[in-house]
Amino acid sequence: GHMLASLVRRPAIDSKLLFFVILAVGGGALMVFSSSYSQAVFRVQRDASYFWDRQLLWIAIGFVVMLFLSSLNYHFLERYALPGLIILCVLLVFVWLFGESKLGAVRTFLSGSVQPGELAKLVVVIYYFLTRNMLADCIHRIFDSLFSVWNSVF
Repeated sequence: GHMLASLVRRPAIDSKLLFFVILAVGGGALMVFSSSYSQAVFRVQRDASYFWDRQLLWIAIGFVVMLFLSSLNYHFLERYALPGLIILCVLLVFVWLFGESKLGAVRTFLSGSVQPGELAKLVVVIYYFLTRNMLADCIHRIFDSLFSVWNSVF
């Protein structure tokens, strides 16, 4: 009960940010339709809106996930930042050593079922915000110390 309550919060919606996210996602979806129309008809032998329909489905799923994640108190993820970064580095070494080449790029292993680059997106963002906060605290302490020394001398 209490732990769940500490993780869930009522999000304040930034309407400008939401507008630009919807604008970017809508523009991207239109580009998917525009660029995949002929692929769907001639190569995949499907309806012209095949890729558009799939894109809309994933947009809807993404929107629901966004709403759920926006209600979480993300600070609990900070304890997983460093272990996640270490695991990510190990996985990237595995890709380097045992990765499989597809279309001239090596980004997966285990027949494409493991893609550390996808995990990297999440882990790097979490680690960045953790270290940014730690670095800001450190800089504040240094300046506070220098300021107190300055005041005691002068």
